[in-house]
Amino acid sequence: ETIYNNGVSTQVIFGLPTASCDTGSLEAHDCLTAKANLDQVGVFINDTWSKGRMTVNGGVRYDRYLGWLPEQDQLAAAVGPISVQAKTFPRSDLYTWNVFAPRIGVVFDLGGDGRTVIKGNYGLYWHNPGVGVGGTGNPNIANKSATYAWNDVNGDRRWQTGEEGALQTASLEGAISVDPNIKAPYTHEVSAWIERQITDTMGARAGFVYKTEDDLFEQYQPGRGVAPFADAFTVPFTFVDIGVDGLRGTGDDRNLTYLGMPTSASAQFPVNTVVMTTPQYGRFKTFEVATTKRFSNRWSAQAGGSYTMLTNFPTGNYPQNPNLPGVEDRTTWNFKATGSYDAGWGIRINPVVRHQSGVNFARTLTVSVPAGSGLLASGLAYADAANANREDNIWVFDVRAEKTFNLSGRIRARVALDAFNLSNSHASETIGRATGTAFRKPTAILAPFTTRLGFRLIF
Repeated sequence: ETIYNNGVSTQVIFGLPTASCDTGSLEAHDCLTAKANLDQVGVFINDTWSKGRMTVNGGVRYDRYLGWLPEQDQLAAAVGPISVQAKTFPRSDLYTWNVFAPRIGVVFDLGGDGRTVIKGNYGLYWHNPGVGVGGTGNPNIANKSATYAWNDVNGDRRWQTGEEGALQTASLEGAISVDPNIKAPYTHEVSAWIERQITDTMGARAGFVYKTEDDLFEQYQPGRGVAPFADAFTVPFTFVDIGVDGLRGTGDDRNLTYLGMPTSASAQFPVNTVVMTTPQYGRFKTFEVATTKRFSNRWSAQAGGSYTMLTNFPTGNYPQNPNLPGVEDRTTWNFKATGSYDAGWGIRINPVVRHQSGVNFARTLTVSVPAGSGLLASGLAYADAANANREDNIWVFDVRAEKTFNLSGRIRARVALDAFNLSNSHASETIGRATGTAFRKPTAILAPFTTRLGFRLIF
């Protein structure tokens, strides 16, 4: 694969096969030679205590995670300047996590009549890693490749031997491993709620939830993301941001300064990748309100919404060089209302109104050094703050009408007519973020007004 930035050759990627049959075939899944396993055991206990107006529910959960790689084969192959030999890897135990997670919940009847209650909860949750750690840290890499700097000398847009420059990253045998000290990622969750019974059929609740994510892991080059590697990016270079219009040479162009490392210095630092715990995190603060009206007088309804503030150091952004984005702040909100109305003649109508805020995003740049500069620096950079833009906010109004007919004995038929997106909204579900002529152009839009007639036989 060859990569260009603003029409200039920057990188060439060489890949090697990892399946013993043709990729894309139905049998390819069974032909993959890279394998990873996870054994898990989970046990929990809990109990409830009540005294006066207070009820306490407490418990603890124990989990054991054993990640390991079964014996497996590597296929021999060669492409361009890279090659691997046929090899059998023995079984390897990667990590064993024995973790305990306490949970506690408290309910207090504020008035003593059960109409107003206060609830508080705390829980520690250890993430189930699945086969992710073993899959990404397997020395028999499932996606074998190597990335080199590339200068298309003759301009034919094809790689020829000798046009590759310095090796930038490699995912080959011996180039990846699992840190033996990798930690289990975890989440703290704390919540507080107040619930009030307003009438015999209506109630409301409001609350706050604080959630964390810590000790996250990813593939990382430990010798390259910290000093002295990051400190080696000391040579400034100019990169032209062609602006929001995506056109070069217009009034919104601007010169941005980034830091590069001399290519000659890259050989001093390892390109090996390690699946390891990195100091990434997530902090979520959510406010929620909701109200419910139970079915009476031929109708029922539920409505609620939430607002979330997110601060995180996202997976994949832990700095490999000082040009990459770091900590991000975003906000989201949503609202949903549903109802049920008995219209008579056995017909029930169920309307649904949903609102979802668009996702915050930054305009992105694929930064690269000028050709022939003798510098190394590439990767995704933000042209503005992570929350500077927002995708479309989406409103959707759907409705269903249904009626049940008795056919004979216990056999019934239910007929339902659905109408989706009654307002025929064409809001964008995803929007282009990369700088260029496709910036802010929709890549997916909400489905148009649609009707559906359905039948269900009940017996």
